[in-house]
Amino acid sequence: MKKFSDPVFRETWYEETMPGGLKAVVIHKPMFVTTSCLFATPYGSLDCCQTDEQGRVYSFPKGTAHFLEHKLFESDHGDVMDDFSRMGASVNAYTSYEETVYYFNSSAGDISEPLRLLLDFVQDFSVSEQSVEREKGIILEERNMYNQDPDSRIMLEVMKNMYAVHPVNEDIVGSPESIRSFSRKILEEAYRLNYHPSRMMLVCVTPCDPAAIMDIIRTSQQCRHFAEAPVLKRAVYAEPAAVVKDKTVLHMDVSCGKSAIGFKLAVRDESAYERALRECCIKLCLDAWFTAVNPDYQNWIDEGYITPYFSYDLEIEEDRANILFLDEKEDGEAFRSFIISQMEKCISSGIREQTLDQLRKRALGSILHLLNSPSDLSAAWFHGISDGISVFDEFRMISRVSAETCLKMIRSIHTDASTLVILRKTGKNAE
Repeated sequence: MKKFSDPVFRETWYEETMPGGLKAVVIHKPMFVTTSCLFATPYGSLDCCQTDEQGRVYSFPKGTAHFLEHKLFESDHGDVMDDFSRMGASVNAYTSYEETVYYFNSSAGDISEPLRLLLDFVQDFSVSEQSVEREKGIILEERNMYNQDPDSRIMLEVMKNMYAVHPVNEDIVGSPESIRSFSRKILEEAYRLNYHPSRMMLVCVTPCDPAAIMDIIRTSQQCRHFAEAPVLKRAVYAEPAAVVKDKTVLHMDVSCGKSAIGFKLAVRDESAYERALRECCIKLCLDAWFTAVNPDYQNWIDEGYITPYFSYDLEIEEDRANILFLDEKEDGEAFRSFIISQMEKCISSGIREQTLDQLRKRALGSILHLLNSPSDLSAAWFHGISDGISVFDEFRMISRVSAETCLKMIRSIHTDASTLVILRKTGKNAE
């Protein structure tokens, strides 16, 4: 077990690579009451096609990562969630584009039982063919529920309009056809390849003794045997620069209409730090223009260009990049025209030093707040190691970023590759 510390942030953590390859991190927070433990694999919905070092291709139905997440909560003696509850811990999991995460939180002074259970149930593929068949109906219902949620539906349609071949254009839970195609054999193969401990990470943020926590993890791994697994990479997709579709109109029985605009950004060959810096700079410029920091923002609301429910999101990953704008505006064409005009002004203007200083302090404050939230810190730590830039690196990067660099980054954006999705009211809620 190796000890590490950061003198500026006064954080201390311990790391050890366990038998089988599992990377364990214990972040010691002696003044905390709550423990948060996260067990994760960088296996998400985008990993439906993977290749190994020999060029062999492994293909799985869309939604495999999500289906696996559901099935691992199955045990021989009942519901794993009930077991955690009896131990005074709350457990949950989620699947995203990039990862599958299992985690629990507990205020108990002794977390040895829930920690062992977390390791046991995630590292045990005790799934029957009959249970797989039962689960299909459950996940089809979950998919239907998401499709009836207006925000989820409109954002998925934006992705479909933007991306031609990249699997981000598919629902994380999969399609009805892929969900019905699952078998125990398919899930077992995906589990063997992507839940090997050498691919996984366990992060504990805890006031408990780090040596005792590491000993629990070490003992758990020493009694397990893991066959060697190939080193896998996510398939690379030759995604065209243009969007697939300019506009889509949906009709749903909702209380108010919505519009979403997606800008498809260029993907660059850059390091993890360069990518994080680009995202940081563009986000600062967008915050300066599309939030209440901008003196014109309230006027936009008063004049009806946007509503108080206006929001946006920026995503810059190794294989995709986009900006999404969402608002309760049924006149989508007017909304798109307004957003494009404001984006062009934002791109040409950049950010003023005074505004940058204000937003920098806000961003740094968010990171400092994260360091005092066990569940947020455990997730951020996993993302930092997976993405190659830690929360400390991010803090220092934001501290040093200049208005000139922000201007350079925001001017790399082009607004010509955009798509619009309009959700209009139908049925009893229509006016």
